[in-house]
Amino acid sequence: MVSGKFHATEHALVVYPKKDINTIWLHYRLVFMNLNQYATGTAQPGLSVINLNPIEIPLPTIDEQKKIVLEIEKIEAKINTLEKQIELIPKQKETVLKKYLE
Repeated sequence: MVSGKFHATEHALVVYPKKDINTIWLHYRLVFMNLNQYATGTAQPGLSVINLNPIEIPLPTIDEQKKIVLEIEKIEAKINTLEKQIELIPKQKETVLKKYLE
């Protein structure tokens, strides 16, 4: 997901949301849909607009989209906190090992 100016290659599909769509909700929805399952081709499988156009996305109200985003963001914040804690654990172990075993 990007905002502002960017340069997409000729291999990129760019999605512009219509009115009354929360872009963050749309991002999570598209990721959840696993669009790679619609890739075609053998040498270098790729997504085709022709294959993606018929796909319909159920659209909750804008208020419901916002609630969904808030829930996801709370979970993402927990994940980030836990990942930071996990990152520190080996260092804590090393500190204990050095303290008691050297």
